[in-house]
Amino acid sequence: MKKNFLIAVAGIVFAFGFKALLSVASGFDQRYETYGVAGAGGGIVTVSVLVMLAIFFLWCKYFVERYKALYHTFLNMYLIGVMIAIVAVTTGADPSGLLRLSVYFTWTIALIWPIIFVNIADRSRRKIFFFLFFCGSLTYYVLILSSFSSMLPYQINPDIFSF
Repeated sequence: MKKNFLIAVAGIVFAFGFKALLSVASGFDQRYETYGVAGAGGGIVTVSVLVMLAIFFLWCKYFVERYKALYHTFLNMYLIGVMIAIVAVTTGADPSGLLRLSVYFTWTIALIWPIIFVNIADRSRRKIFFFLFFCGSLTYYVLILSSFSSMLPYQINPDIFSF
């Protein structure tokens, strides 16, 4: 708990000092000026999903019995990535800059999910949970693709039944 508090304090200090850091960095190289300007989307969808999953993973840590040490390690890495993503959105930074940094920590989600699935003992509950996981992942996939310049790979053709 004490370490998580220190990480949160470091994140708040970093959020307030981020603009000043960018102004100093832009003095050395003009490319860093654009990182302080927010883009059109701002990464709201990504950060919203990351925060919702962080809350869910924090809730799940009380039920994880197998691979508990690994789960806590991966969870801490994930939470650092979420903190970076929140800082990127709240400071109004360009999502292509600081939000990309969070990916170096949030990839641990690929290791957290299997640990959660292993800890569900009842097979019927595991199937239901897997179905909900699949639906949530598909929803996130569609939200992300639609928010990036409407890059939906599949669209329903309204003229399919017109003769």
